[in-house]
Amino acid sequence: VEDPACGTCGFLVEAFEHLRQQAQTAQDYQTLQRESIRGGEAKALPYLLGQMNLLLHGLEAPDITFGNSLATPLKEIGPRQRVDVILTNPPFGGTENQLIQGNFPVESNATELLFLEHIMKKLKPRDGARCGMVMPEGTLFRGGAFAAVKKTLLDDFSLHTVVSLP
Repeated sequence: VEDPACGTCGFLVEAFEHLRQQAQTAQDYQTLQRESIRGGEAKALPYLLGQMNLLLHGLEAPDITFGNSLATPLKEIGPRQRVDVILTNPPFGGTENQLIQGNFPVESNATELLFLEHIMKKLKPRDGARCGMVMPEGTLFRGGAFAAVKKTLLDDFSLHTVVSLP
């Protein structure tokens, strides 16, 4: 399970708690502790709070990377970096610089769109990989770069549910 914009790690804590209940053996618990939860956070204070949050909930050595997850060029994401589940509420309404925008096939300065592209690349290309993501409603209904990413999402992934909340 990964959250590329984990903040204080709320989604990762809940994922850890859920998976801990399923651990049947000592090996299951070791796998959960060492290989099952990871994230990234670009801001120092949320990064530290997230580490502490996971530690306080029983994850002995949180695998949280300090830095902008979008800085990794998509072409460098290989099979070892891909995951089964992504849970995230990435920042939106912000912008990224030209260097980071160049890492993506559909260039945009909108963070929500770049995170969507990043997440589509990070999911394992097989049935069962899934994502829960909070994003602004307009992301799926705008034109231009948004429409190009939406086309990829609909053509290459199984979009299951869009929930619109007031």
